[in-house]
Amino acid sequence: MKYFFLSFFLIIFSLPIIGQTTISGTVTDGDSNDPLIGATISVKGTGEGTITDDMGKYTLSTSVKPPFSLLCNYVGYAPKEMLITIETSEVNFTLGQTNIITDEIVVSASRKAEKSPNLLLPSTSSRLDNLKKPLLLMLGN
Repeated sequence: MKYFFLSFFLIIFSLPIIGQTTISGTVTDGDSNDPLIGATISVKGTGEGTITDDMGKYTLSTSVKPPFSLLCNYVGYAPKEMLITIETSEVNFTLGQTNIITDEIVVSASRKAEKSPNLLLPSTSSRLDNLKKPLLLMLGN
């Protein structure tokens, strides 16, 4: 009877592990073949994803069954998408650098005059002797 309960609990707790697809691989620069640290790999259309480590390697576990798309993004590089149609364990990405073209950016600022009446703040003054007494009482002296 005790083996029945033990096997029952093992089966119940191992079901979420069985339904997962685990993919690992590396993300590298297309020109220099250097690893890209901090690149994001995600399953398209879900919130599941991961980032690469200091060697450009990643491991992603997902509950989504193939077919699905993996997206790989890194700042300054063109994003890459791969369609995963079979259960595979390794997917490597090689990203190429791209230029980021934007419209003109205008930065403007203004400054108030130094002697503006809006900058005057009320202030109070107190003597340091008056502050020492409560502090010493709090410390136990």
